[in-house]
Amino acid sequence: MGPVIGGGFELYTWRWAFYINLLFGAILLPIYVFILPSNNPIPGKTRWQRLVTFDWVGAVLSVGACITLVMGINFGGTLYPWRSGQIIALFVVTGVLWIAFVLQQVLTIFTTKETRMLPIHLYLQKEPLLLFVACTAVGAVSYTSVYYIPIYFQFTRGDTAIDSAVRQLPFIFFLITAIPASGIYMSRIGYYKPCYLGGSIVALIAAVLMGMLRSSRQKI
Repeated sequence: MGPVIGGGFELYTWRWAFYINLLFGAILLPIYVFILPSNNPIPGKTRWQRLVTFDWVGAVLSVGACITLVMGINFGGTLYPWRSGQIIALFVVTGVLWIAFVLQQVLTIFTTKETRMLPIHLYLQKEPLLLFVACTAVGAVSYTSVYYIPIYFQFTRGDTAIDSAVRQLPFIFFLITAIPASGIYMSRIGYYKPCYLGGSIVALIAAVLMGMLRSSRQKI
């Protein structure tokens, strides 16, 4: 119901589409703290020892790279023109930070192979690398569709935010059902290839069909 609730906020202020996350976070915080069981990834070591072995340099570099990338994408074309110095600087900084992060992880600078944040050894294996690429591709198709389907209906049909959200609900229901169902299947059967192969085929067919949509209205 998230898209519908977010569309309803348009009648008051769109900012509540983001503020409501703080409300749900405050309500669910006690559950996270007191009910969910904690997991100690390094048993036998104190909290101070775990903090010392944490890859702080890698964390700072990766978080900084993500923040500058998101800022550049969100501010470009809205607060600043894409060719402005501010946006160019953000993309340059994020590129430098990503390069520094990869070098820091590969050369294990201020970290070790056992404690580095990015398990680079997995990228040297064919199977995990292919699964990562498949997940990234299907995720890009899914969440790009989630973003653009409401925009399509608003521009081509003149729908309000709520109307376009209602049109999107069948896709959302299928998405939130298929994701946990595939997880349950793989955890019980232990055979993941049908999910990856079948899901990729379905996502490809759907993306091609969506790409063939044409509006009868004049392009804006």
